[in-house]
Amino acid sequence: MTMKTWHTIVASLSVGAALTLGAGPRAHADDDVPVDVTQNPGCGVTLKTKEEKIARNKRLAQYYFQGWNSETMKQHDRQYRFEDHDCFASDATFRMGFGLEPEPPEFVKVPYRRPSDRPPPKASDSPFMKALPNWGTVPGTLRIVPWENGCYFIMRFGGNTPSGERIEFWEVDLIEINDAGKITHWEGYNDTLGVDRLFRVAFGKSVKELGRLENMMRPPPGGEAAPKAGTR
Repeated sequence: MTMKTWHTIVASLSVGAALTLGAGPRAHADDDVPVDVTQNPGCGVTLKTKEEKIARNKRLAQYYFQGWNSETMKQHDRQYRFEDHDCFASDATFRMGFGLEPEPPEFVKVPYRRPSDRPPPKASDSPFMKALPNWGTVPGTLRIVPWENGCYFIMRFGGNTPSGERIEFWEVDLIEINDAGKITHWEGYNDTLGVDRLFRVAFGKSVKELGRLENMMRPPPGGEAAPKAGTR
């Protein structure tokens, strides 16, 4: 798949995510079988058949989704990440975007590749979960399209403030995976308006103030690093 093809997919998926997931959870979602986030989902495992690779790549997307599940984070008091199972290749790249101008999405080297690169974020310390106690991925909203060398997936994140306000937004992701079972590239996009509302509630600042890529990689004043479409 060429990057041009992927960007075309992103455009269509962004609309599709808003329409398809806008009505909330649906039957037969790809998150209907919980994943044990304490176990390696298949990173670094060399597989022989196309079918095995496709199944493994799907598990990686399910792992990501489950790692951001509200109940999972509360159970372990942490958020499980790809680097916790050494899922990134040494030269892995990352591209993200909220659709903001004048800063377009850009490629950077994945800053966190191993568990030792930074301590796992505690759920009880998360400004998102403090602002929305049930914040996380929305069950029943995960859709995955895996292939031999990667997968793309869409989902919704959401939660309720103590006053009852519902904040929810979609996310679209692509991961490319090499023959060694490591992620070589990760690309993610979020619903700008939904994330903006989340940032205003959790941080008191807008996406325009916090949404630049370098601010996704370091803690904003008074809070932990604002996870994009997934903290890397």
